[in-house]
Amino acid sequence: MIEKIEYMEIERIEKKKVDALADEVSRNWWVKNKMNVFEELQEEEDVEITPLVKSLCGIIDLPQDFDYRIEYGDYLLKKYK
Repeated sequence: MIEKIEYMEIERIEKKKVDALADEVSRNWWVKNKMNVFEELQEEEDVEITPLVKSLCGIIDLPQDFDYRIEYGDYLLKKYK
């Protein structure tokens, strides 16, 4: 009986080792993936703004404290009254 308990403990320890190794691999993959995404975002920032977008910029003057979520919420309340 004691040998069976020891075997179960050894088996559990080995499983934890494998899980820890897999966790380390997935953590490394996650960090590497996030760095790739960050690099892609930096590359996208170099995109040139088209003349149409430039012409549309500044059409509406909004106050600094403008919160579109509040305005949209008010719009929905009025619409579905």
